[in-house]
Amino acid sequence: MKNVANTSVLKWGGKLLCLWEGGDPYEIDIENGHLDTVGIFDLINRHHLQPEDIASGGVNQISEDAKEVSGDGGGGFWDFAASVVKPILHGIFKMPPKRLLSHYKIDPTLDRLLTVSCNAEDMLIPRSSFTFYEFDSNFKLLQKQEFDIPEHMMIHDWAFTETHYVLFGNRIKLDVPGSMLALSGLSPMITALSVNPNKPTSPIYVLPRFLDKVKSNRDWTIPVEAPSQMWVLHAGNAFELTDQRGNLEIQIHAAICSYKWFNFHKMFGYDWKTGKLDPSFMNARDGDENDLPHLVKVSIKLQSDGNFEECSVEALNNWTKPTDFPAINPAFYGSNNTCIYAATSYNTRQSLPHFPFDTVVKLNLVDMSVSTWSVGSRRFIGEPVFVPKGTDEEDGYLVVIEYAVSVQKCYMLILNPKMIGRSEDALVAKLEVPKHLNFPLGFHGFWAAAD
Repeated sequence: MKNVANTSVLKWGGKLLCLWEGGDPYEIDIENGHLDTVGIFDLINRHHLQPEDIASGGVNQISEDAKEVSGDGGGGFWDFAASVVKPILHGIFKMPPKRLLSHYKIDPTLDRLLTVSCNAEDMLIPRSSFTFYEFDSNFKLLQKQEFDIPEHMMIHDWAFTETHYVLFGNRIKLDVPGSMLALSGLSPMITALSVNPNKPTSPIYVLPRFLDKVKSNRDWTIPVEAPSQMWVLHAGNAFELTDQRGNLEIQIHAAICSYKWFNFHKMFGYDWKTGKLDPSFMNARDGDENDLPHLVKVSIKLQSDGNFEECSVEALNNWTKPTDFPAINPAFYGSNNTCIYAATSYNTRQSLPHFPFDTVVKLNLVDMSVSTWSVGSRRFIGEPVFVPKGTDEEDGYLVVIEYAVSVQKCYMLILNPKMIGRSEDALVAKLEVPKHLNFPLGFHGFWAAAD
């Protein structure tokens, strides 16, 4: 299986890394300015911790505690199944034992890089094992925790707070015919899976990040069941609010879609059988707009003893237009933020009205206002990236790529987030990408200040 490393990018510890869902990240050379490929950067498997390392205080690892809570995830039979599948995935498909997810997090308060991996065989057996890693600015492993969850799930993005990791459990099941084709090399590995809409609710796992900060005997492997069925695509932010009685509310802002819309065989409109891209798949028929990606606020309330009290899901700021790629000022990750930005469509096109996106939307979570800025006709945008400047949350710039298909050019746009929706133009600068460097509609970006 080819490691395409095409989903997200990260600069950390003096290295530039490209990540994806199926394996190790690739390191890109940034020393000579040519962005040459260096090779695979083994971020997680190079840390072989010995018991004496853990006992010395260098790493807070609670994997055994987590496994005791979760049970054996199905025990003997699935352990045997895993022992059969693992050599096939590693020997034939060259999948590492643990595959790093493409979405990472940066905790600005502790100055830590947070990543999560899952076991390769979790694709094919009905249980999930997630390992969380926290690194300092030099890639020193500060903490490692493993949680075994007895449910078949697929995680693309996740969230963190001051004391918790938050996993949205997108339920999946094994597609037996698809798995046979995938294991024989006749179809992509992803076709071994299909969505599993067998329950009207959605599991959210609220996992302890630091045991000494969580005073509760709650069984963390029992999920909070959100009262609606949703497939979570991307998390914008999550944070905690504690009242005077010690009761905890965790708020998560995320982009979700319907199980009916998400399709492993035509992801992003690409049909692997024909090799063609059909963007109409990313749109919807009249009346089915709610199936498309849109922003929500998920609120989870826990009592002071950790017991679950309530979970609610509502449209963020009552904004219901198809929207994805939520972004905030990165200095406020894990904290109570005021503004969230995302990509949406102005909905003026007769064909392909919802995707590709052509508009940046700004949602103020305090005054509940919604503001937009659009690139215009036959021009599309990717994910907005916030570049902080100063201490105020809105001090900075939004960087977004414009795809001007009518003239076959790409531009980098720099927007003033404070001016979005006002009479003055929010556009600060527009830089043309040299034609020989034009690139197709992408996924995720990252801004890093100069060293």
